[in-house]
Amino acid sequence: MGFRFKILAGLLTLATSGGALGSGAIAQTVTSTRSADDIQTLQQAFEDAYYGASGTFFGNRGIVNSFTWFLGPFPENNIITDARQVHRLYVDASNQQNLDGPTIRTADLNNPFDTSLLLLPPSQPLRPTPLGPQFPPFSQGVPGDPQPAPRPAGPVRGLW
Repeated sequence: MGFRFKILAGLLTLATSGGALGSGAIAQTVTSTRSADDIQTLQQAFEDAYYGASGTFFGNRGIVNSFTWFLGPFPENNIITDARQVHRLYVDASNQQNLDGPTIRTADLNNPFDTSLLLLPPSQPLRPTPLGPQFPPFSQGVPGDPQPAPRPAGPVRGLW
C-alpha cells in the first residue's frame, strides 16, 4: 500500500507543479494509457490508506497472521502506520481542495440568534401570579341525591 500511496502522491505533485510551470498551449492529441477503472477516487484512496498495513479484520484471520503476534510486524505498529497514512492523505486532500482556487464567501442565513444577550435591553421581572383557585369549584352532585357515607379516619386496609 505504501508503494501505491507514493505513486499517488508523486502523480498529484507532478500534476500540480505541471499546471504552475506550464508553457504556451500547443494543440495535441492526448493518448491516455490509463482507463477509467485505473483512476482512484478520494474515497478509495482513504480506504486503501486505512486498511493498507493492518488490513481488514477478516483478512487478518489466518495462520500466517497468527505468527505476527510473536515475530512482527506487530498489529499496533501497523495501525500506527495506517493512521499516519490517513493523516497525510487528509492533509494533502485538504490542501488541494482549499488552496486550489479563490475562497468562496457566502452570506449567512437569517436566523433569530444573530445578536448577543449583552446587547439586548434588560428584561423586566416577571409579575407574580395571583394566588387562589384557578378552576371553578367542583360540584358534589345533583341536589337531592343522597350523600355518600363518610370515610373512616384511619388508614386504608391493605395499603399500610
